[in-house]
Amino acid sequence: MSKLVQMIPQPRWALMASTIALASLAACNQPGSDTVGQKVDRGIATTERTTERAADRAGQAMENAGQKIEAGAERAADATSDAAMTAAVKASLIATPDLSALAIDVDTSNSVVTLNGTVKSEAQKSQAVDAAAKVNGVKSVVSNLTISG
Repeated sequence: MSKLVQMIPQPRWALMASTIALASLAACNQPGSDTVGQKVDRGIATTERTTERAADRAGQAMENAGQKIEAGAERAADATSDAAMTAAVKASLIATPDLSALAIDVDTSNSVVTLNGTVKSEAQKSQAVDAAAKVNGVKSVVSNLTISG
């Protein structure tokens, strides 16, 4: 490669090559062929179409990325709301008199609360289910509580 080509930055080199190519086309103007202006107009139109297609593809890629971000945010919000619901149910169990909240494990998935553990009576089992069900946002309660007396 010549020293001149090495000294010219890449974008300028491409512009110079395009200019030389257009000038060469203009020099080849023969009777019955397109004029220089027509050739330049056609080159500009082609460049505009290529740019529009690239912009459309970039816009579509940005829209797809936005949708993926929204979906990820929704999953994170669901996990956060389940964790908050678990904490609220546990607090409700602790606030229930005569109920040992430490013996009850609370799991929440998609706003469905599952209670696992042991209680002393059928009455405590009902109290635990009722305490969980009254928490805002709980869709249903699955009781896997056993009675040990």
